Amino acid sequence: MTDGPPQPRAFTDYDASLRVAWEEEIEGEAYFLRLAEAHDGRAAEALTLLAEIEAVTARALAPALRRRCVPMADLDALRARGRAAAEPLAGMAWPDLAAWMAENFAPFIAEFEALEALGPPEDAEALRVATDHERAAVAFAAAEAAGDPDSFRPLRDFLAQTAAP
Repeated sequence: MTDGPPQPRAFTDYDASLRVAWEEEIEGEAYFLRLAEAHDGRAAEALTLLAEIEAVTARALAPALRRRCVPMADLDALRARGRAAAEPLAGMAWPDLAAWMAENFAPFIAEFEALEALGPPEDAEALRVATDHERAAVAFAAAEAAGDPDSFRPLRDFLAQTAAP
């Protein structure tokens, strides 16, 4: 794959960063759904939960984009990019994929924290959801890679906390 985990990107323009975050959540949903298609059992269940978390996060961020009149990219194009990004990993064995996710997703937490720091108060809740979704994904991946039978808990807890009233 790569020579170690990616380094967190530095974000300075809030609107542009918000758009990137939203786009990557749309892509991420398609990415995880594509990976779920390539796996079965526990792996498919986990990947489907991750796709759901990406969708919840995209829905949380969308109102901020609309409120700030940030143009939103074409959904079909974003989904196609997400599916394409998943292809190189689709054949990876589940234990290896979980370990890869634990290593490679961790830097994204810092990116979401930086986005939270840039955001205005009216976007604070949506940005907290975005950061929390990444924390849940990383906690899940680390637990799954370690063989924790309760590794799905961070994903399910996130979904329960963000469920519509």
